[in-house]
Amino acid sequence: KKDDGANMKKDDTRKTDASVVAGDEGILWIGMDLGTSRTAVASSNGVRENSYSLVGWPKDVVSRKLLGEGPLFGPDVIKHRLSLNVFPPLEAGVTKGSDDGQDAEANLKAAQALVRYAISLARAEKDQLIYAVIGAPAQCSIKNRKAIVDAVKDEVDSVMLASEPFTVAYGLEKLTDTLVIDIGAGTTDLCRMHGTMPAEEDQITNNFAGDFIDRNFIKLVKKNHPEFAFSDPMATEAKEKYADVSDNGAKAIVKWPV
Repeated sequence: KKDDGANMKKDDTRKTDASVVAGDEGILWIGMDLGTSRTAVASSNGVRENSYSLVGWPKDVVSRKLLGEGPLFGPDVIKHRLSLNVFPPLEAGVTKGSDDGQDAEANLKAAQALVRYAISLARAEKDQLIYAVIGAPAQCSIKNRKAIVDAVKDEVDSVMLASEPFTVAYGLEKLTDTLVIDIGAGTTDLCRMHGTMPAEEDQITNNFAGDFIDRNFIKLVKKNHPEFAFSDPMATEAKEKYADVSDNGAKAIVKWPV
């Protein structure tokens, strides 16, 4: 269905009548996965990009002189993390603090900055309408869905949220007799496809995912080797490089300072 302009932002002077009636040529379609660990973007102009879901602002006058006003994103945050107030604004696939209000305002600001950065990766042309489909955890609550929409609504002309595992099944045309399992950093999502749109009882979300493994890995290393000096990102990097589900995996040798 073509958009007749009703969904355009009222205060968006970038969009002209010509771009509205130009059909699909005047629209940039963006698929976005706001992941706890990484944010990925795929757009109709062929762009495929991903980045760490990290946002950082300089801590003080010295760091602002070094890095500018910010914000910084992704690998730049990791590189300069000691000079930044770092926000991983997403937790379990949704805006951190959106359920209980804890640090909700700061994390929403960081999530909005992350969305703007992700959209910039898609390299939209000046007068293009931006239509976005955003993947959300299978059982994302109504409040959390609102938090995601609030983070993106000022940056796009139309937005739709979809269950992450359902979008995978739909894209692969596995519409029946299929179970999709999506293991992310914050959540593991399951979706059962049986020839219809999946209902609530066809989808499951739990919080036993990559971050859960990291926390236990870090806890065990600190317990058995308190002399090791390592950061949480170093532990995650080691896991992603060496982790194996085989009983016969090769021994992993990791060099950390003591």
